[in-house]
Amino acid sequence: MIRRPILLKLVLSLACIMMVYAGTAPTPVKAQNTPPAVPPVAVEAEALQPEMGGLVVLELFSSQACVFCPKADRLLDDLSQMENVIGFACHVDYFDVREGSLSRPFCSKRQTRYKSILRSGPNYTPQMVINGTYETVGYRLDEVSKKMRKAADQKIGRIEIIKAEKENQFNLVLPETKEGIGIDNYDIWLATTDKPHHLSITGGRNKGKQIVYNNIVSAMTKLDIGSTNKKAIRIAANLKDKHKGFVVFAQNRESGHIIAAGRYLKPNEKPSIFGPFRPANKTL
Repeated sequence: MIRRPILLKLVLSLACIMMVYAGTAPTPVKAQNTPPAVPPVAVEAEALQPEMGGLVVLELFSSQACVFCPKADRLLDDLSQMENVIGFACHVDYFDVREGSLSRPFCSKRQTRYKSILRSGPNYTPQMVINGTYETVGYRLDEVSKKMRKAADQKIGRIEIIKAEKENQFNLVLPETKEGIGIDNYDIWLATTDKPHHLSITGGRNKGKQIVYNNIVSAMTKLDIGSTNKKAIRIAANLKDKHKGFVVFAQNRESGHIIAAGRYLKPNEKPSIFGPFRPANKTL
């Protein structure tokens, strides 16, 4: 017969084990590995407190074949509605679906470059890269939030985008930055984003799900700004009916750090179809 004190200790020990297990977060989902059996906790961007005003650029490396990616895609949608957040999703091609694919080879190449710069280990999805400086699992709100606050303190500049009279022509006004935007150290990228994709997933672990993908990058181009430093440059952005707009950002080609960014949305377009979750004048 088990005595009462011993039985009480056993019960308490078992309770502690269950609490530890329940609080354990799933490990990052490697694209080439089997995802963990325990699904992640649902995330909501509303939990973020709009405490700081620094501009933040989010890049989500995602995949329609990834079982945890829809949560990260939705989180990116939520965050992209915030005034001081510029977000876009790049779907990789090494882990993909056979039909209705949104993947692009340049997304995999770009993620691999970050792997080298940030020393983040093997490529995985969903991965969130923040200001080109920090990375974390894309659906983990606590980690994304913490690193966004760090990134907001970097005080990156905002690129002003002015539509020219000629169709698909734009003027970019580059901000004054602490580091300066010199072509010897920085590349200026133009990422064209699509209107929402309403898709029914026909294969993989997300088979049968109806998913809306926002902020998908379908083209990315390094801009040719000439051989001298400039405060303003004229660019061409080939926006078609399927496009929502574009994002431009200046990025250190060695460290990956983004020091300035801007976003253009076509008339009547909104950052996301899911919101807003907060007043438009709130900032992170």
